[in-house]
Amino acid sequence: MSPGKRAAIGLAAVVVLVLAVQWHWHGSPQRGQSLHASGQERQGAGSIWQQQVARPSGQRLETDLQARYASAKWLLPMIDGLKQRSLAGDAEASYLLSRIYNDCTWYFDPQMMDLSAMPAEQRSAKYRSTAWMGQRCEGIDGNEAALAWGRYRRVAADQGVLAAQVEDVFEGTRAYGEPKLSPADQKRVIELALSAQDPYAYLALSRALGYSGDGAMAALSPYPAGTQADSAAWMLAACDRGLPCGADSPLLHQLCATGSMCGAGSVAEALGLSMSPEELDHARARAAWLLRNSGRRPPQP
Repeated sequence: MSPGKRAAIGLAAVVVLVLAVQWHWHGSPQRGQSLHASGQERQGAGSIWQQQVARPSGQRLETDLQARYASAKWLLPMIDGLKQRSLAGDAEASYLLSRIYNDCTWYFDPQMMDLSAMPAEQRSAKYRSTAWMGQRCEGIDGNEAALAWGRYRRVAADQGVLAAQVEDVFEGTRAYGEPKLSPADQKRVIELALSAQDPYAYLALSRALGYSGDGAMAALSPYPAGTQADSAAWMLAACDRGLPCGADSPLLHQLCATGSMCGAGSVAEALGLSMSPEELDHARARAAWLLRNSGRRPPQP
């Protein structure tokens, strides 16, 4: 699918597709995967905690397959092999499928936007990042990607991938209508991620713990949560722990192609384009705090 066609989906369609993920997952689970779909398992945050967090594996992803995903200029040739490995129980393959489909669900086509107010250097970067993502996602249908993203994330969570478990706790409960974890259990999830020092789990927390609007994330103190600077802190910590965040990294291209953080040479530099100097200093200080408190054994439940 060309970038122009993908952009035509629009924000409204994305909302519809997110709702469709819920129907598609519960209506057609993959054969051979163990999914937490029973009523008994949904009777409260305690059971969700057992399903999502207290699994013995909590795997970090550190293999060459991750490097192939991060450096791939075209993702489609990877998908069939990853699907076969996922069906055979390969947790990393399942998680990478969720990441691929998440990357390729949608992004803006600058040809369909008025970029006249954007500085020339940032505008050029916008075109470059969109072309980069268009090549990377060529042949992956945005509608199918939106459905497959949540499906493979949940498979990966069931197979024990910590980052997928973190995503599913914070995002899956909303998408699938399940009870929300209590603040105490959410903090336990955060502590497990910190103890594992998993950059992809940190990235998941960056996406989950941004601005909430209702003040509910204040209950997650002392962990960064509730503001743009808090979200940035988790992203900076992920970069420090090994997430690719350089000039040609998927994350930097995504920040530009799906938003306005364009023209930077790294993720850390890009974050500074969307925050005041004071907010960026706060994010850096909170990231340093996270790194000082990572690697510790989490308290027992």
